[in-house]
Amino acid sequence: MREDTAYREGVLDSAVRAAKIPPERVPIYREMYDRDPTGTVQLIQSLSPGVPPEAAAALDEFAGQQSPYPRELFPELARRPRAALGPAIARAAEESPSLPSPGAEAPLPATSVVAGLSEQLFPEVRERKARPRSRVTWADR
Repeated sequence: MREDTAYREGVLDSAVRAAKIPPERVPIYREMYDRDPTGTVQLIQSLSPGVPPEAAAALDEFAGQQSPYPRELFPELARRPRAALGPAIARAAEESPSLPSPGAEAPLPATSVVAGLSEQLFPEVRERKARPRSRVTWADR
């Protein structure tokens, strides 16, 4: 029994070191192992290794650094932050009907509401509509 406990702790410790399971979840995997040792070992072996906690700090630091690429290459970064979309969503909620009761089929929002939201949320839609059209590349309805 003592050897089994040592093996279990070795399996769980190596899984934590490989970042397959977070340290706070070890008690759950310990209980799983006590119920089904073979199945738990197979489950842990099937998990992909993650980012070890010591490397996570370096990744967070790297994420905060300035990108070496110009922002023009990524137009999605120029979009308004979600917090600025609050008024557009509130207007859409006012214009669309109230929410249906649970179990009832939800009505579709009006076409004008969807078109208005598309223009407010995605500036490229507004720009595309403003361009003169020589051939059909964009369908409104």
